[in-house]
Amino acid sequence: MTGDAKINNQYFRMVAKTVYGLENLLADELTDLGARKVKTMIRSVEFYGDKKLMYEVNLWCRTATRILKPVLSFKESDEDKLYLKIRSIEWRKYLRLNQTFAVDAVINDSTFNNSLYVAQ
Repeated sequence: MTGDAKINNQYFRMVAKTVYGLENLLADELTDLGARKVKTMIRSVEFYGDKKLMYEVNLWCRTATRILKPVLSFKESDEDKLYLKIRSIEWRKYLRLNQTFAVDAVINDSTFNNSLYVAQ
């Protein structure tokens, strides 16, 4: 899956992170707030909504630790291919040359065993 994986021009994919065991409760919170296509995962919940929902989720969800709007999603087990995928992102769409950003990597069932290495 690449890009925002838009359902239409208004709705886009988001991921709400949580602690292990609260995924179903978070899914219920998101559904109650109007999220669409809610799917529980390990320590997170994937859902679709618009910008208004993104702000409401940030304000009202009690069980989410972070709300993410993915830029690119993919699975990769080869170090060189991982690097090429990251380089394929059009960073100019998101950042200016003098800006910085943080990477938060989570590894589940992966050939990579160090999340810090993946984040770097």
